[in-house]
Amino acid sequence: MTKTATFAFAAYSEALAASKQGRSVILVDVSNSDRETVAFLSGSERSKRLHALTHSRDVGAVSTYRADTSAQVAFNFLDDESGQDFLGIGGESVLLSNDHFDHDGLVALTVLLDPEWAMCKRELLVDTAIAGDFYKFRNRTAARVVWTIEAFWGRFKDVTSPLPPETFQYKSSSEFFDNLYREMIPRFKDIVDDVSAGRLEELWSPGERAYESTLSAINSEIIKIVKYPDLSLAFVYIDPSYPSEPSRFAMYSHIAYLSKGGDCLLVFMEKKCAWTARYRYETNVDYVSSPVPPRLRLREISDLLNAFESAGSDDAAAINVWTAGAPNDSHGSVLQSSERTALGRNVVEGVIVGWFAQQKGS
Repeated sequence: MTKTATFAFAAYSEALAASKQGRSVILVDVSNSDRETVAFLSGSERSKRLHALTHSRDVGAVSTYRADTSAQVAFNFLDDESGQDFLGIGGESVLLSNDHFDHDGLVALTVLLDPEWAMCKRELLVDTAIAGDFYKFRNRTAARVVWTIEAFWGRFKDVTSPLPPETFQYKSSSEFFDNLYREMIPRFKDIVDDVSAGRLEELWSPGERAYESTLSAINSEIIKIVKYPDLSLAFVYIDPSYPSEPSRFAMYSHIAYLSKGGDCLLVFMEKKCAWTARYRYETNVDYVSSPVPPRLRLREISDLLNAFESAGSDDAAAINVWTAGAPNDSHGSVLQSSERTALGRNVVEGVIVGWFAQQKGS
């Protein structure tokens, strides 16, 4: 009978160093956002005892357990009775780590650290990972768990994190992520149980208020959403009277679940004649439950829109109103305008939809 491996969390740099010394290490939810990480994990220097259970592409992830979120990858690994033998870790003391902190990573690590508890909470934990990574949810409790994590993370201006102040004293982002995992892993199960019982409202309520405010604005068309599901495009028009930054949870949940036609993974947003466009995170990972559109460089669209801007204008600046960003930037805008744009919404929307329709037909 194969002995069962034991798992323990380690700081990211410590885990990598241990793998080079022959220790078995699993990088859980490791991302592809850092070029050095991608180069190392896909290169010859990577130890054969260094494994990646993640939904990220280009990091040499174990393909057997593919899933939309890393939490689901971790559950798929647990479902495989021969999984530890497959990785060659049976009976070993295995280190777990991650190069960044987020909801999906916290869930996935907890799944491996306490599988018995996690299996009892599987549906809620998967919903939490989906809500955290993709800003969409059907399960309100999962969303509240996500917002509670964000409160601990220090992401709400009007909520003081319950974590010790030294958690937020760090010299690098990697050190900060390690601090968060050390503090949050022991707390996470209690957070899930407390939120499920209706507690910790003081922590999750700011996120819920922002969600409800934005959803109300969408329903009253103060924020208007137009979808082209066949092109995976959505346009979000925010009335200048809307006083705050809209909740992405509300916008993306509405696009994905609360409106007809299906999800749209490239979102254009306009307020006060300023435009931004973002490929949603589903397009950056190994998303398997449904097809995702390729990330296209939108330089041709920016050129077309700048041509419209400059037509009949004596302003030399009009030719540089629109700029296209890198399509693989998961955090930046892939198309944006300055506030100088003189083009109406219908013109911009028509140019964008026409271009994508042409790409689809070619």
